[in-house]
Amino acid sequence: IMQDLSLYACSGKFSLYLAPAKLSIKKEIQENREKVSYRVDEMIAYVYDSFDFLDQSHEFDDEGNLIKLGQPVGAWDFNEKSFSILGS
Repeated sequence: IMQDLSLYACSGKFSLYLAPAKLSIKKEIQENREKVSYRVDEMIAYVYDSFDFLDQSHEFDDEGNLIKLGQPVGAWDFNEKSFSILGS
């Protein structure tokens, strides 16, 4: 479940491409007709993520109040279930 959550949190908007990696092909002749059947035994997946974070730091005034919310990327923290600038 944690890996699923991190894929969702890290990817947000993404594209998933699937392609067969291993096929089984069976060819038979029935009643003078050729029949070919295919079975997908293995699939490969490719995830494309546009990674549309701004990667900007937060801006604070002299008293430490937040002026502008940035969007620093950081790394996914499994324990806190959030992004951390300090790492995972």
